[in-house]
Amino acid sequence: ETMERLTIPIRLINHPSLAHLLDESAAELGYNQQGLLRILCDVEEFKEVLDRIYQCGCRSSPSMHM
Repeated sequence: ETMERLTIPIRLINHPSLAHLLDESAAELGYNQQGLLRILCDVEEFKEVLDRIYQCGCRSSPSMHM
């Protein structure tokens, strides 16, 4: 399982695509995660979701950290 730390603007948390991924992760991991949010999603798939969000109108792109 490849993990990567990605930083995204907080305003994207309520975007339907990210909200769906967060809901799926919460259903599997629970709501008691502490620290960073962990999303159960392939890294490349998550980056594609972010790309689609940014192509639809968000001006700033995410910072991607390894």
